[in-house]
Amino acid sequence: MVGREFDPTGFDTFTGLVSRCLRFSSAAVGSYEVRILEDSHSADGPQRFRYSITATIGGEPDAARTDYYSYARTSGLILSGTASTGHQQLFDALFDSTLRRISNR
Repeated sequence: MVGREFDPTGFDTFTGLVSRCLRFSSAAVGSYEVRILEDSHSADGPQRFRYSITATIGGEPDAARTDYYSYARTSGLILSGTASTGHQQLFDALFDSTLRRISNR
């Protein structure tokens, strides 16, 4: 998804909140682990933030699911996307290609 950035502090606030909450749990579901995959601030290019969340249902490792999240900020636009377990490489390639096209405009 591509959207216009209306609040220039919003992206940094969001990345800060995610980075401070690396583990949490829910009595109804189980536990969650957040892993920051990328947090880059380029002076002449897009700002990127990628992370994954692994949910373990009821403490059983076989019942784990990982979802991947990518965000980028460039030229007053926010690009965002998600992928589930098994689709990370295809998602990363598509996200990178889309970000390159937006940045080259």
